[in-house]
Amino acid sequence: MRQFREKSGIISRDIALSILRETAQSLKEWVMNMEYTYQDQTYNLTDSTGFAIYENGVMIEFIAPPELSAMTRVITYRREKINVDGRSLLRDAINNMEIASLGQYVLGVYSAAPYGLWVDQSLGRGGDNKRGKGWFSTDLKEFALQEFERIKNEYINNK
Repeated sequence: MRQFREKSGIISRDIALSILRETAQSLKEWVMNMEYTYQDQTYNLTDSTGFAIYENGVMIEFIAPPELSAMTRVITYRREKINVDGRSLLRDAINNMEIASLGQYVLGVYSAAPYGLWVDQSLGRGGDNKRGKGWFSTDLKEFALQEFERIKNEYINNK
């Protein structure tokens, strides 16, 4: 967004929000199409993944794949039982003021299930190259950056 503002001198609210909305929609479709890259047994990991658009620290839009989980998953971590309800965890995560206040217009990308990190880093039993390794930190992140640049450039070239 800063590059766009430097080139054009200003960035309108409508353009900024359109860029973020289109990026979030592309990310949502990516998540829905790439869910096979990890083993989603209860769909709580997918349900915990979503996107929030903030303006001046206030969430103005929330975009996520359709809710798929029919049940809360119970996991054990360090001998403690934890109930995982993906969509509830996502709702809690999008209220993160640290992310919301990063700039005038912010797109927050979240995956809030605690085992999302384990899947992403291929932790636990079964070796360090399990299905899902890097799905968030590499694959989704790279796709998000590429999509943002592509969409932003479309707006710049059409201005």
